[in-house]
Amino acid sequence: MDRLFETRKRELVQECVVEDGLFARSLMRLDEFMKPFIAQLPRLKQRHYATTVVRGLCSDLERKNAESIAYHFGMDRKQIQHFIGISEWDDQHFRKELARQIATQRGEQDGVLYLPEEWTKNKTRMKKAGIPNHKQKYRTRHQMCLELLNEHGQSLPHQWITGDDELGRPIEFRRELQRLGEQYLLAVPCNTKFVDLETEQPDEPETDRKKSQRAVRVDQWAAAQPDAAWQRIDVRDGEKGPLVVELLKRRVETGHRSAAKVSVETLVVIRYRDRDEGIAKQDYYMSNADIKTSPEEFGRVSKAAHRVEECFDRGKGEAGMADYEVRNWVGWQHHQTLTLLASWFLNVETRRAEKKRRRQ
Repeated sequence: MDRLFETRKRELVQECVVEDGLFARSLMRLDEFMKPFIAQLPRLKQRHYATTVVRGLCSDLERKNAESIAYHFGMDRKQIQHFIGISEWDDQHFRKELARQIATQRGEQDGVLYLPEEWTKNKTRMKKAGIPNHKQKYRTRHQMCLELLNEHGQSLPHQWITGDDELGRPIEFRRELQRLGEQYLLAVPCNTKFVDLETEQPDEPETDRKKSQRAVRVDQWAAAQPDAAWQRIDVRDGEKGPLVVELLKRRVETGHRSAAKVSVETLVVIRYRDRDEGIAKQDYYMSNADIKTSPEEFGRVSKAAHRVEECFDRGKGEAGMADYEVRNWVGWQHHQTLTLLASWFLNVETRRAEKKRRRQ
């Protein structure tokens, strides 16, 4: 065991060896990386500030706010604070170019792709923060998701829409995704009711009211299923070994107690054992995908949300996404946009290093 540990330790140390000039070349590549983003900025100083901020966000600074970045490069903090906080430059172009690059370099055809409500009731606070008038109306998460799909859905390749049980709870939202031609796998609460279409059906046609009376809660239905009904699958490799889950799927009918149209969906239930707590857990999903969709594909999509969360965690830890100190809408938009650029550059550099290691 000790011999194996020493061997693995040497391998890990070797992977940490940084060749001479690596960081200098990386900074040169960052300057090239920024060119298509800053091309639309009218002033040379603005282009310089944008590149400087992204450099700082990619650095090893402990706090990646405007002040720390300015001092790191020997600049007046007010210049960087002004550029991020109140300077008039359009960050929308940055995000459009970012979406284009991601779609080109990382887009996959099988890809799985908020103002608090109390703010909208305080018009003075909204005006003081500089929030545009067209953004001041309260919008639900579901409305925001549909807006994002409308804005970026065509440019970013994807096959699935997924989300948590608060997103999947409203039947109306699922129906709207269906109308838009989107394929979804959305988590739903444990008290979601449905009619099982794969059980023996009554001889006579049923009214919606009678079907509603036969509807069962998803958690109660899952608990009554025999062990033989569950299929064991390996979803992906995890930090603590392969992630193994058990899954079952069912053709069901939903919407009997809703104003939304009654519709046929695929129920997917996934159960797994929490490694930290040591207890069994179950997640429930509704999908408009064909019932013939493989359990492996449903399992892959269900866990894709964790990868998205990991991306946000990396953005906070590596690119300063949570280190903003602005107090207005414009500054927050600017900061978040620049951190997205920094995260994307780090991703590009990571993939470059991986390709180089594979060639060696």
